[in-house]
Amino acid sequence: MKLSLTVLSCLLAIVPVSCGALGGNRSTVDTSAASMPSVDIGAMLGGITDQPSAEAAKSPLESAVTQLKTALGAAETTGKVEQAAGTTDAAGARSMLDGVLAKFGLGAGTADQITALLQNEQVKAVLGSTLEQLKGLLPTGS
Repeated sequence: MKLSLTVLSCLLAIVPVSCGALGGNRSTVDTSAASMPSVDIGAMLGGITDQPSAEAAKSPLESAVTQLKTALGAAETTGKVEQAAGTTDAAGARSMLDGVLAKFGLGAGTADQITALLQNEQVKAVLGSTLEQLKGLLPTGS
């Protein structure tokens, strides 16, 4: 029990979560600048058109994908802990993950945007593995 509380406390320090007592079982990820880095991956993807722009975006995009993975992992763990505690439901947990994606500028159409970039051989040569990794982090239908 003490270990669970310690783990939960650490997770909440990384991704603060507020549970609305009056709003039912909805949990939301705090998307303030203090809780997560402000990285707009969607805007980065929009700026990639050829090999030089892909090369310029390589390091920032790799760093942003790493940050996204960390934030999604923390939100997913927090969602599972809250579900087990009965303070949220599956929809609330999904909402937390969607909030993280939105904070990083990712939403509907992102998977299609990545697919289009991967069809450009110059871009794929530079960013193929990073784009595939990013696509794998998106929920189906994004």
